[in-house]
Amino acid sequence: KTFVAISEMASVGTELVQIMVSDRDSGLNGQVNVTLLAMKASMQQFVEEYLGFDDTTSNVVIRSPLDRETISGFQFQVYVEDNALPASLRRSTTSSAITLAILDANDNVPSFPVSNYSITVAEVS
Repeated sequence: KTFVAISEMASVGTELVQIMVSDRDSGLNGQVNVTLLAMKASMQQFVEEYLGFDDTTSNVVIRSPLDRETISGFQFQVYVEDNALPASLRRSTTSSAITLAILDANDNVPSFPVSNYSITVAEVS
C-alpha cells in the first residue's frame, strides 16, 4: 500500500507516482494494460476526473485541477492485466492500492456571508 500527499495547488500533469510493473512473457503476452480504479465505486468519478496514467512514463498524473474543499482525498487501485494471447487464455492480473491525500493550500480569501449588516443599539437613559 502506498500513501501519496499532494497540494491542491499542484499543476495538471504533475506526476504522483511511477508504476513499475513487468511481465516476463515475450511479445504481446508480455505487454500490460494499466487501469486506475477507485476502492469505492462511488469514488470512481473522482479517479477518472482527477487522475490519468501516462503509458509513456508509467506515471499516475493529475488530469484536472485539484480542490481540497471539494474532496480531501481517496483510495484507488492500480490494476494491471496482461495481454495473454490467444484471447481464450486467462489473463493474469495484479493490483496495488494507493491512498491519495489532497493537502489544503491558502487558496480562498475570507469573506462575509452577507455584504451589509444592520444593527440596532438601544439608548440607555
